[in-house]
Amino acid sequence: MTTEATPVRPIEVGTIVMDRHSTFVYGGPPEHEGFVRIKFDLRNGGMNTINADLDQVAPVEVEANVNLKDPRIRVVKHERKPGYWASGPWAASIEDGPVISWHKTKKSGVEEIARRLAIRDWHAGN
Repeated sequence: MTTEATPVRPIEVGTIVMDRHSTFVYGGPPEHEGFVRIKFDLRNGGMNTINADLDQVAPVEVEANVNLKDPRIRVVKHERKPGYWASGPWAASIEDGPVISWHKTKKSGVEEIARRLAIRDWHAGN
């Protein structure tokens, strides 16, 4: 008995995708490598368009796999925020890696890292 792999839906222009913050319509690669452009658009049913590298987005169905209790998520509160540029004292990272982002609340840090992990895991499996 053989099992065939489930076909993976490719990310094409017009596909609804998620990134680490929200849900968008994929508009293709960015004009400049490594940059992300979000275009606020009232067309597309009011959904905004994102131009980003493919490794920064995943199909919206992946959002169902976001695990807020993933043991790889690390969010640590510091005495105070490290500088004016940080939004809050909560430092979010993946496992023991470097701090990726700073947050006002622990919840927002956990949510962002969980979405990043879901996107990374989707790309690793495809």
